[in-house]
Amino acid sequence: MTYAIEGEYSARLAYRTIDPRPNNLSSDFKIGFGLGLMKEKYFYAIDIALGKYKQTSSIKTYDQVSTPTFFHLTGAGNDYYRFRGDNTSSYYNGKNIGATLALYPSPLIVVGAMVEDKPTWTLVAHAGIMAHSHLMVSLVQAHYINRGIRENKKLSVNVVDASWLKAA
Repeated sequence: MTYAIEGEYSARLAYRTIDPRPNNLSSDFKIGFGLGLMKEKYFYAIDIALGKYKQTSSIKTYDQVSTPTFFHLTGAGNDYYRFRGDNTSSYYNGKNIGATLALYPSPLIVVGAMVEDKPTWTLVAHAGIMAHSHLMVSLVQAHYINRGIRENKKLSVNVVDASWLKAA
């Protein structure tokens, strides 16, 4: 069984000292808990996420002559209604609660490399998902294939399909 706890907090303050003077303050707090279990060919997981987001926005002018009317234009002839006319502030206080149940197949991976100019392969029983553009292979140091990967800085990664098993 594997478990994970994740936390994140960010706060931002943005302002300007010339007219019009926007002042935006936001805070975002997130925490997540996850459990995973590998059983036979599948990885079962549950994830629970909680979050709190607050934002205060205001806009001021220090023009002594008049107070202008504000329109926060958002494109295509639209404007943001919270800053329409003489309304110069807004406040948002939100919460986020979510859960995910996941079932991932655990593929069989064959890693190949050349060791002393001879091809060799090893089976990796489980591969984790990192990203669409990056691959991470982790093998225990005792594997014979590690020597070839380090020397040549090359390897092949093959995901075994059920149709391949009949031919093998």
